[in-house]
Amino acid sequence: MATPVITPIAHFINNCPDRDVYAFEEKTKLILQECLKVRQKELFKAIVFKTITLNVPYLKTYNWQVKVVMSSDRLQNVKVPILQLDLVFESPNSKVNNSVPFNNKLSFELTKEELGTLVQTLEDAKQNLVQALAI
Repeated sequence: MATPVITPIAHFINNCPDRDVYAFEEKTKLILQECLKVRQKELFKAIVFKTITLNVPYLKTYNWQVKVVMSSDRLQNVKVPILQLDLVFESPNSKVNNSVPFNNKLSFELTKEELGTLVQTLEDAKQNLVQALAI
């Protein structure tokens, strides 16, 4: 069974009129179809990924620093390590009237336990994405 991506491409290859600039000889059609068949999963994943990411903000850059909280208003001597994480997101299609593109910075501080939870959550999200894109 052909994937939804390959079917229109194969249709295009097979149904080009001879006078069309994209007309192919029979031998070329067979070679193109074989190449598409071999790489159909990769092509499908690439097209799905490209479609998903068209309007979704993406992580452009990040910055992190480790700090030590020496004291607080309640305790005189704390000495707790804190990670400050800055994430900068950008959206590829958010230009409005040729103005400045969407640029959103998210900053937060995490304890060691919170950082562990964040890393685990991101790993779970990655695994779910890989499973969703698997054919």
